[in-house]
Amino acid sequence: MAFEFSQDSVVEIPIDPTIPFQSITIPLSGSSYKLSFKYNTRLDTWFMDILSSNGSQLLSGCKLCLGVLISESHTIEGLPPGVFVLVDSKDTTEDEFGRYELGSGRRVRLVYGEISQI
Repeated sequence: MAFEFSQDSVVEIPIDPTIPFQSITIPLSGSSYKLSFKYNTRLDTWFMDILSSNGSQLLSGCKLCLGVLISESHTIEGLPPGVFVLVDSKDTTEDEFGRYELGSGRRVRLVYGEISQI
């Protein structure tokens, strides 16, 4: 998968892997959004919800997977115009990652950005 983010549009989403259920409010592309993260121990995976600043559910239950552009294939009014993607900072060939490998300063990081027109 090859794509390029627009210059100065990349935001790292601060996730704390020690907190299995967490929400943050963050500015993305000029608007505020609430992002909720839930770790499912049975499935050993993280899920994300995207809500508008007023709390309206925009996208729910997105499984976080390496290399998958989250929100790219959704045309839901109110979603941020960019995409979310998990980045493997160690550039390994592993598709799987554990609970504590996701987050700021960890092997796997969630970033948001607007894709450049190539």
